[in-house]
Amino acid sequence: MTSFQQLYETFWPRIYRLCLAYVGEREWARDVCQECFEIAWRQRDQFREEAQMSSWMFRIAVNLCLRQLKRAQKQAGWEAEHHERQQVQGERQVDLELQLFKAINQLPEIDRLLISLQLEQVPQQQIAEMLDLSHANVRVRIHRIKEQLTTLLAPQQID
Repeated sequence: MTSFQQLYETFWPRIYRLCLAYVGEREWARDVCQECFEIAWRQRDQFREEAQMSSWMFRIAVNLCLRQLKRAQKQAGWEAEHHERQQVQGERQVDLELQLFKAINQLPEIDRLLISLQLEQVPQQQIAEMLDLSHANVRVRIHRIKEQLTTLLAPQQID
């Protein structure tokens, strides 16, 4: 294993974007991403090198995001607060990256994971292995997700 700095520099942008796609807020994504790197560093001896380091890091990040979202949903009033935040953000002109992440955030959980990994250029065969799906299933689902995202983003491009 490399130094913490090398681990961080290699994976931070990709892990951060994955977390942002899941949680939909920059600060929250940074916090989750930071925690991901802390866990990875503490558990670096458990990495067996049977898979790629990127797969291991993505799995840690996805698990953290899922736990964070479940915790947040349990908090009283979270749904209303989240909805208000989305409305405020929707009223402002946001850049294309945020529009994409908002659209991804509307997808079901497994679809968010699939498209996020695809956007990080993880090979589809590797995605299939990580998620215990067939390669054909991953290809078809990613194609359908892209069509769905195109539909979700189309009205925003007209404005």
